[in-house]
Amino acid sequence: MRTLNNFRALLSDHNEPIVNNFRPPQPLNNRKVLVAAQSAGDSAAMKKMGLVLYFMTSMAVLMMSM
Repeated sequence: MRTLNNFRALLSDHNEPIVNNFRPPQPLNNRKVLVAAQSAGDSAAMKKMGLVLYFMTSMAVLMMSM
């Protein structure tokens, strides 16, 4: 958390906070995204997180195309 706070405190050359410093999601181009889990509980949690990330990136792509 400390590292993230350090990044959030960075200022631009104009002494303004750096915001929206990310690149848009990139196409998979037929690549598969694999996840490894050590136990059944981890697997369910990772699957749930994958669905959340899929939904969020899909929404981001839709919002950028508006």
